[in-house]
Amino acid sequence: MGGSENPKSAVVGSLVETIKEISGLPECQNVHKRMCGNMVRRVKLLSPLFEELKDSDESLSDEQLGGFESLRVALDSTLTLLKSVNQGSKVYQV
Repeated sequence: MGGSENPKSAVVGSLVETIKEISGLPECQNVHKRMCGNMVRRVKLLSPLFEELKDSDESLSDEQLGGFESLRVALDSTLTLLKSVNQGSKVYQV
């Protein structure tokens, strides 16, 4: 692959994968159940948008790519947070 990969494909593909990973997490069973459920549900709503962008032939401007890159960072943080709530230490969860 190297540097020949399209920046749009890289960013959008990464977003699609992160959304799939978040969607595949087990349902939270602790005091954060409602909050985590709402967050996962809202992230899942983004999936059709990014699937459509992934399949689209339209290019994205540098500004749009920057925005999607920021969203990718936020979703990666969301994934980390949800994993820690589900699988982290009980003390950390409180």
